[in-house]
Amino acid sequence: MEEYRSLYSFTLEETYPSDYLVANYFCSKSPYSIFTRKKICTKPTPEGRITLMGKELKIRQNGEVTKTVIEDDKEYDRVLKDYFDLTVND
Repeated sequence: MEEYRSLYSFTLEETYPSDYLVANYFCSKSPYSIFTRKKICTKPTPEGRITLMGKELKIRQNGEVTKTVIEDDKEYDRVLKDYFDLTVND
């Protein structure tokens, strides 16, 4: 079973836009970043989280995880609309 793990810590130190430049550049431009290699859409819900990564839809609700493989573009577009209220224009 998948478990949540603490990955982040936070402080009250002030940050500036320049603090994010390198990380933002890497995430948006690097061929090693997952954000340039896969389509990703995710949102929190009251019960958990819905994530569409590549062709896999993962729905986490109340500690349970359901995974579905998206078979074609029509189904992919339907998932975007039904779960994220997004419409893809041709």
